[in-house]
Amino acid sequence: MRNHLMMAALGAAFLVSACGGDGGNMTPPPADCETLGPDGIREGCSELRLTSMPGGVAVRVDGMALGATPTLPGETLNWRGPFGTVTVEATLDGYEPYMEDVLLRSGSAVSHDVALVPTASAMGTLDVSADVGGGTLVVDGTERGTMDTMPMAVMLPEGMHRIEVQAVPGHVASWDEVTIVRGETSAVMISVGRDIGGSWSCEIGGFRVVVMDATFRNIVAAQGLDIVEDLAVNGNRLSSSDGMISGTISADGQSLEYTFTGPGGSYTERCTR
Repeated sequence: MRNHLMMAALGAAFLVSACGGDGGNMTPPPADCETLGPDGIREGCSELRLTSMPGGVAVRVDGMALGATPTLPGETLNWRGPFGTVTVEATLDGYEPYMEDVLLRSGSAVSHDVALVPTASAMGTLDVSADVGGGTLVVDGTERGTMDTMPMAVMLPEGMHRIEVQAVPGHVASWDEVTIVRGETSAVMISVGRDIGGSWSCEIGGFRVVVMDATFRNIVAAQGLDIVEDLAVNGNRLSSSDGMISGTISADGQSLEYTFTGPGGSYTERCTR
């Protein structure tokens, strides 16, 4: 009987040692990972920082509701808990359900973007045309193919999108913004502007204007001032950030109608190369 008791005691001691008792090296995670330690995230804990596009996505971590992702850039939805692998689930109307395992390391933070995929019913079609072929179609910063003069159909999630045509020889990049409605087909024509770099000759209310590489240089001869204005060129439309300059370029790129608005009024003149 004594031998049986001794064997049971030795077995219990072995189990305590193997499972990380007083003689083991493993430290269990603290009960409260929400509270930061003196050096930040506690050892044995981790922080998960979540973002999504669009925002407002309902998120669950290991089956527990966490909240909705922020809608403002730079903000995150945060979760703290023991390190290890957690399962992130997310839902938003019009998008496929999302689920992914994320590995969290002890004492550190992990950033994770919830990349949702729109459902087919939440998509719309956009027929994009350009008046000049050979350009690259770019939608929201992503290349979609090479344009010709025939419309190109692209499927897009509902909402606002930036449509741009780039890299047409002898022309400048041109863009427009389009709102997509789910289940509907929209169309946009991108008017590709000609490169206006070079010298122009015109007189506008005492100003002499020279255009060099899409920058207006206004020289006021009477006062001897040299004013430089950065000009945004979009298709055949010109504008400055301060709103004082606007203009249009002719279809053949050889003439420019330019308006300068200042304290003394507005001056409009047609300029030629």
